[in-house]
Amino acid sequence: MPIELSLVISALVNAFRGIQWEVETGSATNPAGNDLIVTAPNQRKYVINIKLGDGSVHFATLAKVDHAAATIGRDAGVDVHPVLLTTQGVSPGIAGVADEVGVQVVHAAGSADEIADSVVEELKAS
Repeated sequence: MPIELSLVISALVNAFRGIQWEVETGSATNPAGNDLIVTAPNQRKYVINIKLGDGSVHFATLAKVDHAAATIGRDAGVDVHPVLLTTQGVSPGIAGVADEVGVQVVHAAGSADEIADSVVEELKAS
């Protein structure tokens, strides 16, 4: 049974707020179609795009989150780091392109809380 996007977003919001990160959802993250913008206590900002389900990540998905980070960063006058959170397959070619363009790919699995914990730990370490 596929996990619902709303459950993952809720778990992420709770996890990030629990460690005192600022979280923006809703209209602040759209119309680019991104799911969250989070800001660490050190003011490092991330735009997170979530892709759940079966299938594989495509180049267009990387381009979308990279473009969103650039646009949001330009509008806010700060660097914004693009993050793709996915349960989909990530081929070595896609992983290489993500590294080249600076999109941080977090491949996660499990419950909504487990997925959220994976993202929080990875971004805290970056």
